[in-house]
Amino acid sequence: MKDYAIYLPMAPETQPWQAAVTGAGYARVPAGSPYPPGRHPLDHLFTWQRGRILQAYQVVYILRGSGVFESAHTHPQQVAKGSLLLLFPGVWHRYSPNPRTGWVESWIELQGPALDRLERGGVFSPRRPLLHVGRHGPLETVFDQCHRFITALQPGHQSVLSALGLQILAWLQVAMVAPPSSTPSVEEAVRQTQLALSANLDRQINMEDFAEQLHVSYSAMRHAFKHRFGLSPKQYHLQLRLRKARELLQNTDLTLDQISRALGFGSPFHLSSIFKQHVGKCPTTWRRRSEKRKAR
Repeated sequence: MKDYAIYLPMAPETQPWQAAVTGAGYARVPAGSPYPPGRHPLDHLFTWQRGRILQAYQVVYILRGSGVFESAHTHPQQVAKGSLLLLFPGVWHRYSPNPRTGWVESWIELQGPALDRLERGGVFSPRRPLLHVGRHGPLETVFDQCHRFITALQPGHQSVLSALGLQILAWLQVAMVAPPSSTPSVEEAVRQTQLALSANLDRQINMEDFAEQLHVSYSAMRHAFKHRFGLSPKQYHLQLRLRKARELLQNTDLTLDQISRALGFGSPFHLSSIFKQHVGKCPTTWRRRSEKRKAR
């Protein structure tokens, strides 16, 4: 790929996406060469002495080489091959390749309410601006797609770029939530557990016994599972069963007794109690209100 840097305004077609790619670039910085390259607009240029503050989000992927990064929320940190720098609007930062190694950077700039919501929700934080994902095939593929679309920009391509930009952030979240201490066997156990829970909505599953069948400790599997999905295996399974209960209440004439037996709740009373605790309404009330909404 040739070195380049392109900046774009926020196009009207990106508004429904609540996110827009407003810049992207690729640069090979040889060892000993000045940094940053001088092909950026004035509001994006910086020196190591002054640093800079952007009005947009940027994701900078270091494909080769090494360097250093510092921001208003962090001390200077070493940047290695496979590192990702997350730059936030309004946050001072500076970074530079090591003069002895140089580096290769692939970057994308994004703006929009979707990015602000992700930051407010704690998905990404300026207090954790440096990640290490190594050579991440899916992430590199999406970056390459962004570069291809933005350098051959055609009508409508900015909507595609919006989706690709959000996809990059989604892969970043996946990389962030992957438990760093998980062994391959635990990771496989998490995958097998997720599949088993999705396939067995008609009964409760003893998670301790299931972990033993997979030859991993339940505590390690539970920790890795919750780290990935945000819920313990038992809560994840319960949420799937409750979602199925809502579907059956809304789309069938099955009685509460039939639904409770179909989903392994044991009794209508048990299902009703759990349903009200998690949904906020008893099943009968929820079904009645759902029918009224469909009749409108």
